[in-house]
Amino acid sequence: MKNNALWNSILLLTIACPLVLHAQWVQTGKPSAGHALLEIFDLAGRKLAMLVSRDLIAGLYRYSLDMRAFAPGNYAARLQMGNQSLVKTIHVR
Repeated sequence: MKNNALWNSILLLTIACPLVLHAQWVQTGKPSAGHALLEIFDLAGRKLAMLVSRDLIAGLYRYSLDMRAFAPGNYAARLQMGNQSLVKTIHVR
């Protein structure tokens, strides 16, 4: 992730129960709005879900996605804010 003075973000992803994705991140920095995208992709790069696409100010954000409709396998969750992005791998059983 690029170092940007306006946005420093942490994305934590866990699978609980074991089929619900919980995404949580802390957006710190200047308290002005910035556009955030949180998307789920398969490993072939196809976008399967968009959890967030909106302007957000600094703060704590939490989103959940029921993964029961997803086939077992590996997926990627990408959080993008401006020119920064962070990708985490998700394993669905």
